[in-house]
Amino acid sequence: KRAVTWPFIFYTIIWTLSDYMKKFKFTLFSLLVIIFSGLLIQRFSGYFYTTPVGIVKSVKIIDSEQLLTVKLVNNTKKTVVVKVKFNGNESTNPVFNKNNQILLDNSTKKWEFISLKRDGYTFILVVSFISLVLGIAGKKGFFSLVGILFNIIFLFFLLWINQRNRSINLLLLISIYTIIAIIISTGTLYGLKKIDLRKVLATIFSVFLSYFITTITMKLLNDQGLRYEEIQFLTRPYRTVFLASLMLGGIGAALDNVVVIISSLDELVRHTPEINTKELIESGKNIASDTTTSMINVLLFAYLSSATPFFIFYLANGWDFVETFKMHLSLEIMRVLCGGLAILFTIPSSFLFFLLFKKLKKKGKTDECN
Repeated sequence: KRAVTWPFIFYTIIWTLSDYMKKFKFTLFSLLVIIFSGLLIQRFSGYFYTTPVGIVKSVKIIDSEQLLTVKLVNNTKKTVVVKVKFNGNESTNPVFNKNNQILLDNSTKKWEFISLKRDGYTFILVVSFISLVLGIAGKKGFFSLVGILFNIIFLFFLLWINQRNRSINLLLLISIYTIIAIIISTGTLYGLKKIDLRKVLATIFSVFLSYFITTITMKLLNDQGLRYEEIQFLTRPYRTVFLASLMLGGIGAALDNVVVIISSLDELVRHTPEINTKELIESGKNIASDTTTSMINVLLFAYLSSATPFFIFYLANGWDFVETFKMHLSLEIMRVLCGGLAILFTIPSSFLFFLLFKKLKKKGKTDECN
């Protein structure tokens, strides 16, 4: 037995390690190809831009200005001098270094800085993300990416309509988008023919109920404590745009929680058909208590992370902590509360639509038998 067992174990380990190394080598090779391709794009794509692109050859800082000597890589390929304001904390403009690639504008007969050129680095991040999703989730990952793409295009389309015709209410367009986005998300996951109406209805119910409760509360309190200065750059009413962001904020987390709860209830019924409604609800509550807490935490950190850079920036420049908090976190906290409500409402709404459809299905089978 030992003579047979040890060689078998040895060859199994060698085979497993070799298979692992093959996957590791392929992954490493793919990553290197992506990085190399991104660096090539970053270095040479400027030749194909219609916007003037230049490479910074030298930087001189004089008082509050940066004098950049820039060699254009497209158009006339000449060397120009560009003046950019200098801020040591990079609040409004970056601090430039030699060999930075920048986009320029010459429409006013004066060379002006537009932005840094980052298309190659963006390529690396985007392609790496897509590759990871496809490598880990496979076919489902592909359809998830398709759903994300459709939702982004549809959102931009509705915003374009609102931009062209301001008489169309933005909140109405976002309400339509919320419903369609939920359908698209579930459709790309399960297929259009296999859309689970329970999950769609439970998510829509949760998102809109939390939105209405939040907006009614804001109305009753006259928006006290909310500081719209954070979005003061907008050229349209701040409150309308903020309300639209509230509606969008909880869609993803609410849908995830609904899918987890209803799918878990389906599995419980499938494996234990004799389970009664009370036991089913108790088991569902135990599942929901874990998922809901984690979802709210994810939502909280996602919103706070977007406000943290501004929060730190203002504190570093001498602002009072309380005023900085009010200025940059009041809107984020409200978004978290609205999204958190949507996640909490997914628990009763998931049970409601699960039991309702279960009862309708049972009634339909009874009618068929009769």
